[in-house]
Amino acid sequence: MGLLHAISPDPDRPDTEKLTYPSLARAARDTQPLEEVLLNTYRDAEEESAAQLAAAIKLAEYELIETAAALQNAQSFERQIALSRQFTNASVDIFGSPDKTAATYLLEQLLTELCVLQTNHRVNKVLLDELLHTYGEMLRRSDAPQRYVLPFDEAKADRVALQFGAFLRERYPLALSVFDGDPQELVDAAGIVERFEAALVALQKRDDFWHSWRVLVTDDTCLSVNPQIRRIVIGSNRARVPLGELKGLFGHEVLVHALRTSNGHHVSHEFELGMPGYIDAEEGLGCFIEHALSGQPPRKMYDRYLDVALALGVIDGRPRTRKELFTLVYTRAIVRAQNASETVRLSNIERESWSHVNRIFRGTLGNDIVGVFTKDIAYYQGYQKIAEFVIEEYEAGTSCQDLWEHVTAGKFDPTDVTHLLELMRRGGA
Repeated sequence: MGLLHAISPDPDRPDTEKLTYPSLARAARDTQPLEEVLLNTYRDAEEESAAQLAAAIKLAEYELIETAAALQNAQSFERQIALSRQFTNASVDIFGSPDKTAATYLLEQLLTELCVLQTNHRVNKVLLDELLHTYGEMLRRSDAPQRYVLPFDEAKADRVALQFGAFLRERYPLALSVFDGDPQELVDAAGIVERFEAALVALQKRDDFWHSWRVLVTDDTCLSVNPQIRRIVIGSNRARVPLGELKGLFGHEVLVHALRTSNGHHVSHEFELGMPGYIDAEEGLGCFIEHALSGQPPRKMYDRYLDVALALGVIDGRPRTRKELFTLVYTRAIVRAQNASETVRLSNIERESWSHVNRIFRGTLGNDIVGVFTKDIAYYQGYQKIAEFVIEEYEAGTSCQDLWEHVTAGKFDPTDVTHLLELMRRGGA
């Protein structure tokens, strides 16, 4: 059982006071007999080889699972604090932690976005002022350096994404035409399922390996890919999404995650499931393809990075509890919906906000003791890496087709020399 499945909170109780995990106890039992095997694999593997790194990461994931299980059973307050800290540290060892300067930069960008809304009469002034005050205080308490420099030129990234989007529409015309229309049209959960199924049928006419893929509808708010069972998972409680954004999400989930795992199956087991340290590039490529197909980088990658930083207290030294972060996320979502002239369905916004926040606190108790799962920084972290890489490849004269064939050869990091050498050794792209 994988890490994310093991620490997925009960979807029927997203707003519960304490997070619980239906699959965690079994996952913790299952990992124990495998640890000795992995330790032997780690010891026997060549130093710093892909096999050794994979074993090290898997052992760290097992530690996360076992710590999460112990935390669920911890009785004393002191034990809960110690295990929450241990869980957070183990997560940081695997996925990293937000950079203070980058997080402060994103907070400044968010404050700029919110300040503009002060002239919009549709936006609730009380809620907006609460956000401006709370975020403003965080920024004032930050001691981060004043200037953050992106690793790439944003104007270049926009131009390259535009060219890549044109290439993808030419390569997958039938599948992507399913999402044609007014990009601002709001699509509900049933419409999302309908369009993804139609697009998948179009892909099946193009390539045989898509015939094993299906859409699976669940009773939650998710939109994800399960590569083990070849399913595109869509939650029936997902909030409405603009059609233009939905096209980008299809690119992220299907043309990146599903395609890379399908192609990786023909290279090796590691390229099918993910080479060690591949996650930033995986999610970063997904976000870049969203940019290419929707016309702008996905907002979620900024929000997730910033909110992980706020939970950890990276910007101002004050960690936030799950309930405190939810209040900010929920209020922010309402204000944004009001600004976009959307009909504000508070029940949907509340469920989506809990889903967003629970991702950051999954594996922990989610109570007044802060423990953080930092994986979601991979989206923004990886987007920067991939945007820089794609710009460099374009400037070197690499065609869209050659670049696409290369980056979708499997689940790997195209900027990692170890991954590239292994791909060449396996006869991949």
